[in-house]
Amino acid sequence: MRLSIKKEMVQQLLSIIGLMIGFIIGGNIGVIISLISLILLQINGKHSIWRILFLSLLFQNAFQQAANGTSFYQMISYFDEMIELICLLFIFVDLKRKTFLSVPGERVIFIGYVGYLLIEILSTINYGKTSATLALMDAFVSAKFIVFFIAGMRLADKYKKSLQEKIVSVNKTCRAVTIVLFVTAIHDLILPPFFERQDFRIFTYSIKLCFQHPTYLAAACLMCIVTMIVGMSYGLDNLKYIILLSIVTIFTFRNKAIAGVFVVLTIYFVYVRKKLPIRKMILIIAFFIVAYIGSSSFNMYFIAGENVPIRLKLISDGINIAKEYFPLGAGLATFGTTIAFDSKSSFYRNLGYLSGYYEGQAVGDTFWAGIFAEAGIIGMLLFTIVVIAMVYQSFKKIKVEKYSGWCMISIITYTVIASTAESAFFNPAVAMIFIIYGIATMC
Repeated sequence: MRLSIKKEMVQQLLSIIGLMIGFIIGGNIGVIISLISLILLQINGKHSIWRILFLSLLFQNAFQQAANGTSFYQMISYFDEMIELICLLFIFVDLKRKTFLSVPGERVIFIGYVGYLLIEILSTINYGKTSATLALMDAFVSAKFIVFFIAGMRLADKYKKSLQEKIVSVNKTCRAVTIVLFVTAIHDLILPPFFERQDFRIFTYSIKLCFQHPTYLAAACLMCIVTMIVGMSYGLDNLKYIILLSIVTIFTFRNKAIAGVFVVLTIYFVYVRKKLPIRKMILIIAFFIVAYIGSSSFNMYFIAGENVPIRLKLISDGINIAKEYFPLGAGLATFGTTIAFDSKSSFYRNLGYLSGYYEGQAVGDTFWAGIFAEAGIIGMLLFTIVVIAMVYQSFKKIKVEKYSGWCMISIITYTVIASTAESAFFNPAVAMIFIIYGIATMC
């Protein structure tokens, strides 16, 4: 039995090493090597399809980086959209099940988000600031996290008899990913790196490994961490692997990622390892520590100097658009989302983002600006209710099942922190994590 386990671990490690070698080589050949490693070495076993899907979503951005400029790039870029479509179909088929929207908090989250989306649709029809095609695309991207969340819950409910086996199987893959990412990270920090490093921060260059940006590496680490947290519900000893991935995340030197890791570990020691009687006080202290960690970034991105920082301008313009188009906002694909900027919405042109000082800056590093601008004050309130309901659901869950609750709190907290500096809930790399959130809800 032990020999069989060791053989399986070696197989998993070879698969992930093969993936990384393909990413190092890059181009068409590199992508093919990575795909072969992913499929051939994972296809054996009872739950291989789940491992393949998990790794495909986990390393989607790395595949994009390796395939940049090749014929594979567009196909890889739309992989998460394909999965979202499949999830939508699965949800529609599952509507007839009696358990749909039966979990505490699920109904509030679902209705709240549908209300938010309806506000956007009404304002889009009312003001006609964009085409129907762009509006549909924006709605599709914006709904990704809620679709993945509901699909995760429905999958866990549908396959509840074999859910433990599936989670345990994917956890073995996460362990292999952890070992390879950690060893590669240490190599790239100390020796001539396999992958290009990012900007110089604190005392060395930040790492992104095979991903396009450190943010995507941090999101991939979190996806593995929360998956292994769910695995701990079934007796798996994953803590050492979680700590290794936390170290990798810290070396991205992204304040929001470091704050996210700090919160994950704080929740563990306060609620899981020991149920401390003064946990509310500890959480308040942790909040201030997280605020301190993010203070340098806040000063850099939100305090005006000679020029207004891009993120401050985005938030300010988003609020001003919400006031101008009170109370419904300007509608879908108008401002603050990826689709809005990629389609060169008139708002960006009129507000000076396409020329001068702001041309070429990180206009996509925003979330709440889009909520304000596209859905107005009412939409903002509805989306806030969705987030609060998910936070409430998470803390309620930790009282019943500590590991699932730990997973859910970690996901929603990280996403809220990330929303201050990126597209967060609407970012494909972050939205995919909500599949795990939905599964944890049902564990």
